[in-house]
Formats: sequence, structure tokens, C-alpha cells
Amino acid sequence: MNKKEKILIFYSGSLGDQLIMVPVFGAIRNAHPDSEITLLNIHDSNNAFTPAKIIENTDLIDHLKIWSHKKVKILRKFRFLLFFCRPFLTRYKVIYYCGRDGALFAKRSQRDSAFLKAYSPGAIIRGTVKIHDFEDRKKMMPRISEIVLSRLNHDGLEPQLSEAKNELSLTAPEKAAAAKHFAEIKIPPGTIPLAVGPGGKKSVCRYPVEKYIEILQRLIKENNIFPVFFGGREDDSDITKMSAALGDGHSARADRLQCDLRTTIALLNHFPLYLGNDTGTLHMAAAAQVTCIIISSAHNNPGLWTPHGNMHIMLRSNPDCSGCREKNCPIATPPPCLLQISVDTVLEAVRTKLNELRESV
Repeated sequence: MNKKEKILIFYSGSLGDQLIMVPVFGAIRNAHPDSEITLLNIHDSNNAFTPAKIIENTDLIDHLKIWSHKKVKILRKFRFLLFFCRPFLTRYKVIYYCGRDGALFAKRSQRDSAFLKAYSPGAIIRGTVKIHDFEDRKKMMPRISEIVLSRLNHDGLEPQLSEAKNELSLTAPEKAAAAKHFAEIKIPPGTIPLAVGPGGKKSVCRYPVEKYIEILQRLIKENNIFPVFFGGREDDSDITKMSAALGDGHSARADRLQCDLRTTIALLNHFPLYLGNDTGTLHMAAAAQVTCIIISSAHNNPGLWTPHGNMHIMLRSNPDCSGCREKNCPIATPPPCLLQISVDTVLEAVRTKLNELRESV
């Protein structure tokens, strides 16, 4: 009996990174339908919230390995010791290097290639050549998944990859749990449920709470909206503040994001619209096929983190400091690029999508 060909995907990323890369992982699976595929995810996590688990137990991969950045750093430094461990290491035929593109990509890929050659001698390593220029920080770029896919195909080797659908194959139990939780939220009859994601790990991505409060108050009064907040533990204080400002019975909190990522995506599928910052919750909503209105900072090149789907509205300004690539704005908090997005601009975008929903009924 022939042994299955072994494939390794090397990737480092958090929640939004994992979700936007799903079509690339799907493309690799489609190119190797009968192979044994392992995703090696480099991520610092010590709990069930590990982002890569969102594609575990799906058809996309067969195995998931999660290594911390510290572990990889040690293995890189002492990679010569891997020579003595070769009898115990898995031999991969192809390694797909899906490291994130950026100004430092060439340096990172060279460093990682040396490690991967020692980790799996003889493997074909694809995707390590830089083919996009990130020097112009205001330049419109393809979506990051499209960039990675073009890089993987750049060597001309077979099989060439074609972007797959953005599908996570949610299970019946996950959908049932989400439906139960949605019913427990008790959306008031006659209102339109709006998923709201006001959080974000980077302060540069967080739209002011006061502006969210004004937007939601007007949507509740004028458009019969019922906001349901999605966020992690780090967003508790902001969500509590917004809920208090809206008043009892005028909003709710979905707690699934703190414990079960895939069920949260199934839960988001019950909402017609999502309003929120450019963060992991956004890409969960997009994965649930929800129409998104995104309030985006300008710290990255435009286009890179656009969610999958063509039904979304991305709100973004273009100040002189665009493309700073900072996690915390060195000018002010909140950053000027977010302050330039007015409450009226956000309201207009939400109402545009509300009108489209009414017309489609």
C-alpha cells in the first residue's frame, strides 16, 4: 500500500490572519486531495482560543501543530541539532511557506527557509520569493491571501494553485448550538439585529467608543436596530460602557467569542449586518457570509486585509501618515485616520446596506 504524500503548511498568524487565508489552505487541499496535510501554526497561545483551531477537524488539513515564537526561535538558533533528530522527524515532500508579506518578508523568508531545510531535508519549499513591493505605503494592494497564492505559484512548479472558496464546513452541532444561543439573546420582535464588533488587539484599530454610542443610539431610534456586541475579554469595559449608554433592553452581548470560535461564526450567520473595526471578529463575520461595514484605520496598505466577498463597505480615510504600520498611533489615541471617519459617514453606510436588505425581501 502506498504511503500518503506528506505536505506541510508553514504559517504564522492570529485569528483574522487564519480566516483570510482559508481560500489558500483550500487551494492547497484541492491541489493535494489525497495527501496528508499538516498546518504548522506559529502563534503564542495557551488556551482554547488558539486561532488555528478554527480549521482543525475540517477537510482543509489532517493535522495541526502549534508552536510558540519562542520555540521556533530556539529551533532556528540550534537547527544544526536537528541533524541528529532526523530519524524521528516527519519527511515532507512539499512545504508551502505562507509567511505574511511585508517590508521584512525577504529577511524572514531567508531565515525560515534555512530552518525548514534542516527540519525536513529534501522537501520542496514553495513561496519564499518576494514578488510584491511594499515600499509605497499608500499603494492599493491585493488581498493578503491573493498575494500569498501568487507567491506560491511564482516558481512555476506543479501543481499550480487556484484560490478556493472561503468555506469552513461548519458542523450540524455547531449550527445547532449557535441557533440555541441566538434564541437566548431574545431579539425584540420587529427590530433588525446588528452584530457589532467594537474591539481590536491594536489600539490603532479601535474606533472611539463615544462615536459608536452616537451611531447606535441613532440607529436604534431612527432605524429600529437592535445591537448585539461581539468581543473578547479585553473588550469588556468598552462593551459595558456602550450597553449602559444605550439603556436596558436596547442591546445584548454575545458571549461565544470568548469560548468557541467556530460556533461564534455560526452565530454570526444569523445576523444580516455586521458593523465593526478591522479585526478578527470582522473576518469571522465575513466567513459567516454576513455583509460587513468596516471602520478601518489606515495603518496598513489599503486592500491587504479586505474581507472575502464583494458585498462589504470598507470605510477608510487617507491622511498623510497612512501606512505607518504602527500598532499604537504615535500621533494620538484614537488615531487621526479613524477620527476622520465621521459618525454620519458610518450611518450612511449602514443605512445603504439596510435599504438593500429591505429591497431584497
